[in-house]
Amino acid sequence: MRGKLIVVGAGPAGPEHTTLKGLEAISKADYVICWSDLQTLFADYIKGKPVLDPFKETSTFKGKKINELTESEMVEYHKYYLEKTNEVAAIIQEQIRLGKKVVFIETGDPCLFTVATWYAEKLAPEDVEMIPGMSSLSAANAALGKSLIHAYDTRFVLITTPNLLSEDIVKDVAKYESTIVMFMAMDSLDRWIPLFQKYFPLKTPVGVVFSAGHSDKEEVIEGTLADIVNQLRGKIGKRQHAGLVYIGKFLKGKASRFALEDRKYFLRMHGFGWDY
Repeated sequence: MRGKLIVVGAGPAGPEHTTLKGLEAISKADYVICWSDLQTLFADYIKGKPVLDPFKETSTFKGKKINELTESEMVEYHKYYLEKTNEVAAIIQEQIRLGKKVVFIETGDPCLFTVATWYAEKLAPEDVEMIPGMSSLSAANAALGKSLIHAYDTRFVLITTPNLLSEDIVKDVAKYESTIVMFMAMDSLDRWIPLFQKYFPLKTPVGVVFSAGHSDKEEVIEGTLADIVNQLRGKIGKRQHAGLVYIGKFLKGKASRFALEDRKYFLRMHGFGWDY
């Protein structure tokens, strides 16, 4: 019988944010793939199963941390990284051929900025099962306690990362009331903050949620495009990858229930008054 790759969304803080279905899949796995911290968090469910850390050999290169590499070294590292990830992909494919259930434990939502989907896309659809979990986005939303939409006529939520943006995109988005959520943004503040300052009002609210979902260390810092860097002073360089960035008036806006007081919104919600 052919095996399967099961990608389990572990949530931002471990088993407490993982679904019962996800925990059951880990318990019944023949082979587990996850990074070292998750091995500790899910030790009771892994229970001595063979475990592969897909990031162990790619966390450093030539004796350096990845964020210490020069541009030319990064080009070399990219080739090395692809070689190592292809090796992991080959292991997954072989385990499936042998009829094994391979569980890849991913932090957060397995379909939002995770590496597991890269491995899954190398397989036939019938060889993959995705089990969702709470994303850090959901946990950070709860930490903020605000509705991402409706406040101040917000029209949409844009989920992205700075390295996918361009000046033209930021310029266009600035034309509309929106909520912008950025992953992996803390290590490039010096790049995207000036760009947003160019097209958005400097008073535009900005919030950063650190360690979303971790009750012992979750932290929210709020400011504006004009002063958020100063507000974050002391955090930069220490918690770079743990911060989820929010930009938009919703941070100072009304709760979503007030949108129901808007007649146009209420009528549209029930199928009336559409102009397109």
